[in-house]
Amino acid sequence: MRKIIFHIALLLTLALPAASSAATWQLTLDQAVERGLEENRDIFVAKERLTELEGLKGEARAEGLPQLTGTASYQRMWRKPKIFIQGQFFNVGTDNNYTAGATVNQLLWDGGRVMKALKAAKSEMARGIENVRDAEEAVRLQVKQTYFEILYTDKVIDVLNRELNQLRSHLSSIQTRYAQGVDSDYTLMRQEVQVSNIEPQIIDARRNRTLLINGLKILLAIPPEDELSLSGGFDYRARSIPQVSELMEKARQQRPDLAAEKLREKSLQQNVGIEKAGYMPKFNFQAQWQWQGQSDSAWPSAPERTDVFYSTVSLSWPIFDGLKTHSRVQQAKARLMQQQYMTSQLEDSVLRDVQDVYETLMRARETLASQVKSLDLAKKSTAIAGERFETGLMSQIELNDTINAQATAEQNYLRAAFDCMTAEAALEKAIGGEL
Repeated sequence: MRKIIFHIALLLTLALPAASSAATWQLTLDQAVERGLEENRDIFVAKERLTELEGLKGEARAEGLPQLTGTASYQRMWRKPKIFIQGQFFNVGTDNNYTAGATVNQLLWDGGRVMKALKAAKSEMARGIENVRDAEEAVRLQVKQTYFEILYTDKVIDVLNRELNQLRSHLSSIQTRYAQGVDSDYTLMRQEVQVSNIEPQIIDARRNRTLLINGLKILLAIPPEDELSLSGGFDYRARSIPQVSELMEKARQQRPDLAAEKLREKSLQQNVGIEKAGYMPKFNFQAQWQWQGQSDSAWPSAPERTDVFYSTVSLSWPIFDGLKTHSRVQQAKARLMQQQYMTSQLEDSVLRDVQDVYETLMRARETLASQVKSLDLAKKSTAIAGERFETGLMSQIELNDTINAQATAEQNYLRAAFDCMTAEAALEKAIGGEL
């Protein structure tokens, strides 16, 4: 028995690492965006709020549907009441008393309150859908920006590593020539400083990449222990962008947050009508059935049972309610005006946002064009400097400066390409859809 337990424990021990081993994710940009839209928790929260609004819609509809109530009771007389007549008393009532009933209430008219409440609930439902879409657009932008920044960081690390390798190679040559008495102490120390300046930059870039990967895992709901690698390339290709006036019109039509505020305005308009219904008469229909049975035996016989059925149509009209309805209407109108101001303010903000992001993208494209030229010149300068250094026409210090200038130009080019990518993603978010 002990051997069996030992072998089972051994098998479980061997199986646990395999079961808990981390998975590996390799995602393109489109795959990352798709997973973010499917698994991001902010979107889940927005969808649950939409489910809550569906419940409010059903609650508003229920006010116009018939309400059926059933009742039943049983009473046992353990000691019956007595009445005295001319010195004699008599028992009153029976041992067992049964009652049952059913009531149907149907609202016929209440000044249109139910219909307006249902319309308001539908507007809130539509607003909830726009809020979900707004959450999706926000996640889409966050995923793209983080994805692009990781690719940008990878490229910067490559540039720094290449620069470091070149400087180390030159440092090795200088050390050899220093040992031969050709180069001076100053040349050696300057080269060592150049190498030392690059290494911390690589360490910081790698640390930043780790933070970005962890942030992307959170956005995509990927377990922290899983490995994540990106298979996309860092290559910006400019697309045709409409004029800013056309982009503004697109934003007016399809920005989800602006659409949500306009739907909120419609809902508050219905709320004004709901409160005004307090001035109107209310018609109600009621039908009721009641059954009674009384007997000293366990169950009443036919002569001991009876029932009644009747219906009623009632009218109620509030003549004076202490100006409560008037105050509620004023409050509803004030909330509507506040919402109208907020919607107008948001629309202005959306249009400014579109214009600002558009200008940012145009500036980023101009910067990228100039950085392409700068990088081309830097590469040519480095090639010429290498040839001059080999022929003894340039010092090691001048060659290092040329190498550093090319590395700086490469990083500036990568930064400009990254700015273009993120600006296009931000512009899509600003207009609420694809360009």
